[in-house]
Amino acid sequence: MTFNHKLESRKITYTAKTGSRNRLRIPVEGTRHSEIKPGDRVNVFYNRALIEVSIVKDPKGNYKVEKDGAIRFPAHKYSLAAENNIIMADSLHKKVSCI
Repeated sequence: MTFNHKLESRKITYTAKTGSRNRLRIPVEGTRHSEIKPGDRVNVFYNRALIEVSIVKDPKGNYKVEKDGAIRFPAHKYSLAAENNIIMADSLHKKVSCI
């Protein structure tokens, strides 16, 4: 079967608890579609106007993708809630966002 379109983004909704270190976990389901792999370095950017955090692959990034493919970063540093975040993985622009 063929389609006249291609999947350019995928939206994942999940509930996350930050735990004792107050870190938000972006699961492998959110990184896999953005070509972010275990061992990669990523930068986290906060866009106050959109109330959105973007995670972009960068060799000099501040955070390292863990062995299981997840990314953990401090939620409070980027004004994110500890729970009920919406994760959007955009394979076209190779980024992950959470709101």
